Amino acid sequence: KEQEKEKQMAKDGPVKMVAADIINETLRKKADEKKAAKAAEEKVQAEVNKKQKRANEQQAETNETCQIMDKTGLGNFMDKSEVMAIMKDTVAEASTASGSRCQISTRTVIGDKVFIDKNGTFASLGDFSTARGFVFIRGNRAEPGYKLTLSRPSTLYVILSQMKGDDPYLGSWDILDETEMTNPEFEAGGVPDVAEVRRKVFKTLESRQVSIPKPPPGLDMVLLFV
Repeated sequence: KEQEKEKQMAKDGPVKMVAADIINETLRKKADEKKAAKAAEEKVQAEVNKKQKRANEQQAETNETCQIMDKTGLGNFMDKSEVMAIMKDTVAEASTASGSRCQISTRTVIGDKVFIDKNGTFASLGDFSTARGFVFIRGNRAEPGYKLTLSRPSTLYVILSQMKGDDPYLGSWDILDETEMTNPEFEAGGVPDVAEVRRKVFKTLESRQVSIPKPPPGLDMVLLFV
């Protein structure tokens, strides 16, 4: 009888293992399906949120509403004319690192060109919009890097694509946390996605001659907002 029992166990063992494998595989598939459904739902929601942000951005452009707090501390926005006067008096001169003249854009909106010499437009300015007081320095894609003369204390934001090499660039600048501001987005023209934003504050008269050098090989995009 003992031998018969051992034979039966040996016979049943693989069957039970197969059944367990089937159950585990079924559970794994259900977990994967649930995970995929959640990811799809999050993707749809992210797209909805993106469209809403763009709609809000376009509405702000249409209304030309400035979203910069005044100094009263009462939560009021500054008057548009005051903001535009400040923006127009922020950058006195701008050129590429190679010396070509840049455009100083105090009103940059969705659909505007990213570069002077190439196709590619803004699908969104993110948090770098005119309504938030940002001046865009539009240069030639073939001549990355900038030279600026500032007329007043300013904070500069350099928007970079993914670095393909290991050479450091703007190492003394702060790296902006990804959650701190919403990055611009682009359409057409092969403009690469934003990988990193670096920021530096320029306060003194001595620091108002700003040089942002030509980037090392492997860094395809350098954009500048003030």
